[in-house]
Amino acid sequence: MPDLFDRAQALELERAEKINAQPKTPKASLTQCQECGIAMPHERIKMGGAVYCIDCQEEHEFIAACKARNGGKHEA
Repeated sequence: MPDLFDRAQALELERAEKINAQPKTPKASLTQCQECGIAMPHERIKMGGAVYCIDCQEEHEFIAACKARNGGKHEA
């Protein structure tokens, strides 16, 4: 006989499946990089959701990886 926790888990799975089944609409891209202000390449704009140019995006990802590796400190 299913208990309360089994039922809660089943409801949570059902909810997650409904959320994942919803179509995803891409966010609009900026036309200029939020960080350095240069014009965003057309190909990057078409991707949707672009906020930074490629160089600035790589820098943000590098800093995030360093912080994750060093417990929140930005050290290479």
